Amino acid sequence: MKKASNAFVLFALFLFIFQPPFLPVPLIYLLGPVILFYLYSKRGHNLAAIVRSSRIESIAKLFLLMTLYLLFVNSIDLLLFSEKDLFSTRLRCFNQILFLSFFQFGFVAYLLFIYKKHDFSLQDSMSLLVKAAVVQGVCAVLAFLIPPIRQLFVMFGDQELFTNDYFLETRGYGFSMTLIDTFGYGMGLIGGYILLFKWFNVKKWEMITALLLIMFTVAVNARTGILVLLIAAAIRAIYSTSISKFLMKVIPISIVLYALYLVFPGLLKMGVESENQTISWICFSFSSMFDLMQESNVSSGDIENLDFLSSFINLPSNIFELFFGSGHYVYDTQDTLGFRTDIGYFNLFWEFGIFGSFIILGAMFLFMIRPFFMTKDISIKRISLFNTITYFMLLMKAILIGYNPGVFVNYLVTFSLYYYIAKSKQEKRINIKKEIDEQQATIHCNSSLQC
Repeated sequence: MKKASNAFVLFALFLFIFQPPFLPVPLIYLLGPVILFYLYSKRGHNLAAIVRSSRIESIAKLFLLMTLYLLFVNSIDLLLFSEKDLFSTRLRCFNQILFLSFFQFGFVAYLLFIYKKHDFSLQDSMSLLVKAAVVQGVCAVLAFLIPPIRQLFVMFGDQELFTNDYFLETRGYGFSMTLIDTFGYGMGLIGGYILLFKWFNVKKWEMITALLLIMFTVAVNARTGILVLLIAAAIRAIYSTSISKFLMKVIPISIVLYALYLVFPGLLKMGVESENQTISWICFSFSSMFDLMQESNVSSGDIENLDFLSSFINLPSNIFELFFGSGHYVYDTQDTLGFRTDIGYFNLFWEFGIFGSFIILGAMFLFMIRPFFMTKDISIKRISLFNTITYFMLLMKAILIGYNPGVFVNYLVTFSLYYYIAKSKQEKRINIKKEIDEQQATIHCNSSLQC
């Protein structure tokens, strides 16, 4: 690969994944139309083949159907039930499904177009993804070590988020449009790919350094990524070639974990007492979870909002909305409806109902797991399984329709798996045809005695 093309794709990847807040307007609204216009100008056989083989075309059709379904449900809901000033919420739902989703599909198609143009392999594309996360990791380390850099990131970051003193004290270590749960989801996915992908001709210390940077970035911003990394580690350990190799991994890991278990409480106590607010926050959170797992006496102040689920699981009260949806989510409806939730499943139920949610979740499950059955490549199998499990796990915590770093990384990698599987099969067909043609030419040559 040429260094210039590498640098350009890396820069584009960083912009697409993290949407760094250079401007008051989110970059996706500026880059999205530009990329779609560029793709339209390049429309042709090559681009059409990429869109079909990567399954972008199929998922785009699904989201168009979701948009039409949402129009229908919104119309019925507005006619039969009280509005309660939810117009802006309804518009944001359409924005998530139509504009943000299609802009992302455009980003993926553009990247695959560039990959094909420069003949990037699957490892090349995964390596660039890791490098984008490393750049973000370096930003996080610099922000942690140099307060003025963090202040600069905060100044250009999500002002609505950083007006909250809690987030101002504990987040802001990175250069991204969002530095909360879905940021951790995206960084955790990339860290998981480091663990799950079979890297060839790549130095181990480079991958270890990248993983450590990702883990640090997750720890100081969004602990959701820790769960994602643990899922990757579990898949890597369980998805082994033999029981003996599995045991060889599990036994030493178990010894190390038990040793950490013995010293963990003391280390956490030291961290909680630290004058650094971020370190104190991280250690307090882990200390609370550790106490809960130990079933020790936990005071009401030790676990923040322990009973929050009681107000997070409200479902529509009438049959139509319960089964077909109300056409809006309940992420920002505390003032209008008296409750809200960021649990993805319940937002889906409100938006599309049980009927629509079942179809959407089923389609997304098939979309993410299907590469597992399309190849014998162990890296692709692991990653397909990983993407599927983490997506449905994270739906318990976040809305995964629309744009966020985790959703985009999942889309990019899943579409890429389809593309490279199709490319590999096409290359095999070409090689087989070439061999058959050569054999026939040899036979013809021998029979005619003209060789």
